[in-house]
Amino acid sequence: MACAENMIRFALWMNVGMMFGFAIMSMFVNPFMGLFFLLGAAINICYINAVQNRIAFASAHLKLACVALSNHKSIFALALLFIFVQVAWLVTWSLSAVGVYQLFRSADPSCEQEESRGELCGGAGFNVTIFFLLVSVYWGQQVIQNVMTCTVAGTVATWWYNARTESAVAGSLYRSLTSSFGSICFGSLIVAVLQALRTIVRTIKNKAAEDDNVGLACVACLAECILNCIESLVEYFNMWAYTYVGIYGFDFRSAGKAVMQLFDSRGWTAVINDDLSSTALSIGAFGVGVLTGVIGLVVAKFAPVDWTVGFGADDTTRYVIFGGLGFIAGFSMAMILANLVITALHTIFVCFAEVCPASKQGTLYLVEGYFVPSGRDPVSFQRSHPEHYNELILTWRHFQPDALVAAYGSASGVTAAQLQGADAVTNAIKLCQYPACQAFFASLASLKCTDAAGNPVSGASGVCSALPKSTAVSTFLASGAAPTRVGSCGRYMSYHIPIFVDLISLKACMDVGFFYLEGHRIPIALQNAVYEQMKQFFHLPETEKRKASADKNMRGWAPMYEETLDPAHQSKGDTKEAYHVCRPSLPDEVHLPLHDTDNVFPDAHTLPQFKAVTTAYFNAMSALGLHVAHLFADAAGSPGYFNAPGMFDR
Repeated sequence: MACAENMIRFALWMNVGMMFGFAIMSMFVNPFMGLFFLLGAAINICYINAVQNRIAFASAHLKLACVALSNHKSIFALALLFIFVQVAWLVTWSLSAVGVYQLFRSADPSCEQEESRGELCGGAGFNVTIFFLLVSVYWGQQVIQNVMTCTVAGTVATWWYNARTESAVAGSLYRSLTSSFGSICFGSLIVAVLQALRTIVRTIKNKAAEDDNVGLACVACLAECILNCIESLVEYFNMWAYTYVGIYGFDFRSAGKAVMQLFDSRGWTAVINDDLSSTALSIGAFGVGVLTGVIGLVVAKFAPVDWTVGFGADDTTRYVIFGGLGFIAGFSMAMILANLVITALHTIFVCFAEVCPASKQGTLYLVEGYFVPSGRDPVSFQRSHPEHYNELILTWRHFQPDALVAAYGSASGVTAAQLQGADAVTNAIKLCQYPACQAFFASLASLKCTDAAGNPVSGASGVCSALPKSTAVSTFLASGAAPTRVGSCGRYMSYHIPIFVDLISLKACMDVGFFYLEGHRIPIALQNAVYEQMKQFFHLPETEKRKASADKNMRGWAPMYEETLDPAHQSKGDTKEAYHVCRPSLPDEVHLPLHDTDNVFPDAHTLPQFKAVTTAYFNAMSALGLHVAHLFADAAGSPGYFNAPGMFDR
C-alpha cells in the first residue's frame, strides 16, 4: 500500500508543480494568466490538505484493484481485443457514412454549388440522416466500452467472493453480451445522443465563427458547454451504474437507483476516492508516455534514414515523429490499463459499501455447533482473501468508522458513537435479542482488563481475564486500536471487525432470513457429485428434460421463466431453470395435499446416477436442516420445539 500511497501523493504535488511552472512561464506573456495559474496552484494545495486523511483509504482500494486485475491477466488481452473491435467498428461506420453521403450527393442536382460554398449536399433530409449516423457511431463506441466495463466489474466481483476464479473473465464477458446487453445498450444510447448533439452544436459554432455570426456562435458555444457538462455527469453516473450491472446483473433502471442510494450515503467518499486514484493513474500513464517517447527518440537516433525518407523529413522531424508516436502509443496503452483499474476500483468500493436491497442479507456460520454472525460482503471477502482483508477493513474503520454501521444497517436505536469506546459492549447488548447472546455479552461487560503497564482498564481494551468457564481471550477489541482475534469468543463474533457489526448482521439475518453455513459437514464428494448430475441434467435437450417436468406439487424440472420470485415487480418469470426434490411420501400420507405425488426423476437410461445422488444429497441436507432448526429453537429459548410429533408433516 505504501507504493500506491506515494504514487497518489506524488501525483497531487506534481499537479501543484505544473501549475507553478505554467505560472512562471505565463508571467512573461500575460501577468493575469500567471496569476490565474498561481490561484490554481493554491487551490490544489488546499485540496491536498483537505484530502490528506483520505489518501491511505484511496491507496488501499487502488492496491486491491491492481491485485484483482493481476489475478486475471486475460482481462488485459481482452481490452486489447476490444480496441481492434472498436477500430473495426469505426472503419465499417466510415465506409457506410461515405456511401450514404454519395447517395444523397447523386440525388442532389445542386450539389456542386453547395460544395463550392463549403456546405454538405442533401438538404434537410441529409441533416437528419447525419444526426442518426452520429448517434450510431457514438452508440457503437459506447456499447463496446461499456461491455468491457461490465466484464471487468463482473470479473473483480467474482474474485471478491471466490478465491478460485479461473473462468471469471469468460463468464463475465458472456453475461455482458447476453443477459446484461440490453442494459448496456440503453445506457449507452443516452450518452450517444448527447455526444451527437454536442458534435452538431460544435459544427454550428464553427460555421457561425467562419461567417462572423457572433450571436449564433455565442449561443452555440453556451449550448456546447452545457452539453459537455451534462455528458460528463451522465458518463460518470453510467460508470457506476455499469459496475452494478456487471456485479449483480441489474437492469439499467435498477442500477441507476442503486447508484443514487450509494451516492446518497457515500457520495463524496466515492468521488474523492475516484479523483485521487485517477490523478495517480493519469500521472503514471503520462510517465509511461514519456518513457516510450524517449525510446522513440533513441530509435530515431539509430534508425535508418530510409524509414522516413518518404516523408521528406529532416533530422528534427524524424525525432518529432518517432518521439511523438512513442509518447502517444505508451500513453494510450497506459490509459487503457488505467481505465481497467478505475473500473476495478469502483467494483471493490461497491462490494464493500453498497447498500442496495440485494445485499442486506445477513450471514451466519455454523462453527462447532454455534451460529457465528458476521458482516455482509466484507466477510465474504475475508473468507476468500484473508491476506488482503485486514488492510481494507482497517482503512474503513480509521477513515469512516460509521461506514460499517451504515453498510450493515442500524438497530435498537444504538448509534455509531455509542458503539465506540468503553461502553461498546454494554451498548452492543441492546442489539442482541436472544437470551444466550445477551448472557454471553453481559459476561464480557464485566471483564477485568489491564493495559500494557498493568493498570486497570474499564471494560474496553487491554489484557482481559476472569472470563466464564474455559473461554480464553487475549485482547479485547479497542475503539482506536487494530482489532485482534478474541479466542473462542470467535464463535460469536468476527475476528476482524467490531462486535456491533456482527450483531447488526445478526439482526439483518433475522429480518431477511438468508444466511450461509460453514462447518456443515456435507461431504465435498457428495456436493461435487450432485453438481455434476445437475450439470448433466441441465445440458440435456429440452425434450428430455420435459420428461421430468414438475408436477402439480412442484416435484421435478421447472423451465426458464416458469417460476416467479416477485410477481409484484417482475414482468416475466425468473431467468433460471430449477429442479425440485422433496421428501418421499409415506404410504399413509398419499391422501394428503402435497403428498399425493412422488418425486420425478429423468430416465434412468439417460442419467443412471441421478436418482441415487440427488436422494443422498436430499437426505444429508434434511438432516442438516433438522439440526439447524434445533439450534434456532435452542437460541430462541424453546429447546425441543421441533421434537413435537408431526412437526415436519404439516
